[in-house]
Amino acid sequence: MRTVYRVTLFGGETFRMSADLVEASAGISASWFEDDEIDAWQATPYQTADARHDRTAAAQMVTAYFDTSPGPTPSVRSVRVIGAEA
Repeated sequence: MRTVYRVTLFGGETFRMSADLVEASAGISASWFEDDEIDAWQATPYQTADARHDRTAAAQMVTAYFDTSPGPTPSVRSVRVIGAEA
């Protein structure tokens, strides 16, 4: 079962991340929209195994993948469970 997480970065930016951290081959996706009515999940090239089944590591990889700002990639401040998908 996929779990939805709220990721907060140092600096205050947030996004949602969806991952099944039990299944090694499960993909990891992200959405910058807070509204569940908007189906705007974006896939990443990463799988759970890439993050070693760790939600903070997964969130940091997603952050680095989508980061377009100059300078260092923002660090993950927190990752908390906000729901689940069947």
